[in-house]
Amino acid sequence: MIIGVLLFLFALLIFISLLLSDINKSIHFISFKQIFAQGNKTLPNPIDIILTWTGQVRIERRIFN
Repeated sequence: MIIGVLLFLFALLIFISLLLSDINKSIHFISFKQIFAQGNKTLPNPIDIILTWTGQVRIERRIFN
């Protein structure tokens, strides 16, 4: 039961991340030569936030040890 819930949450995280990525690309679409404008503010990506946070936690632990 617990494994099922964890896998469902992981699948939901991937789904939301892909959905936000597609919405972001469609909002900033310019032309087929430039798929989307670089440098515009983008929507937050949940997977990027989690990976950035876990990377910072590991670096802080190494500094204090």
